[in-house]
Amino acid sequence: MYRIDDTTAVANQPNPPSDNIGQPGYFTGGNAASGLPATRVRYWWLNQLQEENMAWLAAASITPSKGSNGQVLQAARALFGTTYARAGASTMMLPSGLIVQSFGTPGVTLGAANQAVSFNVTYPIAFPNACIAIWARDNGNACITWGSFQNPGNASAQGWVWSSAAGSGNSAAGAVTAIGY
Repeated sequence: MYRIDDTTAVANQPNPPSDNIGQPGYFTGGNAASGLPATRVRYWWLNQLQEENMAWLAAASITPSKGSNGQVLQAARALFGTTYARAGASTMMLPSGLIVQSFGTPGVTLGAANQAVSFNVTYPIAFPNACIAIWARDNGNACITWGSFQNPGNASAQGWVWSSAAGSGNSAAGAVTAIGY
């Protein structure tokens, strides 16, 4: 992204015209048969687009570069983080360095009512430093209560699930959300 630097460009942004020439609408290529002219692209409209894009760069402290066509996207990622989606999982990398992952658990074979069963999960992306919080939830099976995790590692964690009703031998799946950095 770069401001126009043609020899015909001016140093300060001109004010847009104060007259209302037409109604807000959409561009057209015109229609010669009906006498409808093509839409004119006006200087003030192009300045608005340019300055909207420049505002993204300024907010993300990015120096404009004439040779880079991805700076508005780079600014959005710097301001809002990056999200990756894969089958059954999503990962959001926030500008603060936090990473939020949400993914499904494997089917866990349940024990008798109120009996805890251990299971392991592997994060879609290993946390570079540490997992600081992790929790699981049930995927709609009303007799399942998902448990907590102890000492989650960078790449995996061990958790417990227990059944609040007799579910011995049944398999249940859930979803896990993990936060780390």
